[in-house]
Amino acid sequence: MITFIRSNKAGFFWCGACFLCIIYTYFRVPEPSGRSFAELDLLFEHKVSARKFRTTQVDVFAEDIHGNVVDEYTKHYDAAHIEKAGKV
Repeated sequence: MITFIRSNKAGFFWCGACFLCIIYTYFRVPEPSGRSFAELDLLFEHKVSARKFRTTQVDVFAEDIHGNVVDEYTKHYDAAHIEKAGKV
């Protein structure tokens, strides 16, 4: 009977692993219920803590889109395309 008790300690390892996963999930995985994809995108963009997702007020239509966003993207894309073409 004593060897039976001493040899079954793998459960403690898995219990510890599950506990760490629960702690990670509580602090790092947000609750997206009731939010649209645009709202979630803004919350991640503004680096809101996962625990504050539920209480943070988000107005998607009040966000200002800078006019140079597309220009910066095309500059970056063109530069990457030129670099790849130069290496060939």
